[in-house]
Amino acid sequence: MRELAVAPPSEALLKEPRGHVRDARFEAALAAIDGVRPKLTGPDAAPLRAELEVLAATASLALGRSDDARKRFAAALSADPALELDPAIYSPKLRDLLSRVRAETGSTP
Repeated sequence: MRELAVAPPSEALLKEPRGHVRDARFEAALAAIDGVRPKLTGPDAAPLRAELEVLAATASLALGRSDDARKRFAAALSADPALELDPAIYSPKLRDLLSRVRAETGSTP
């Protein structure tokens, strides 16, 4: 009997959360993220988990939930210790918070 190969997580899973963040629907983004998070397991999903947590941090910070944003960035760095945010896309406030969380957690780029 042959074992079925498990397909790696798809980037399509991030389409809805990305759209909500882009459209500044932050509560909807967090709800969508909570639905996607359990589907991103295994080592192949690490880059997608990191991006998902960056989306969560972005939404959380926009809603004034800085403690949650810090937790989300810590989770993103856990998935991808070399994570960097593109200054052309992410605000200085988000990039600064990621830098502080990186220093606190000891993650190295």
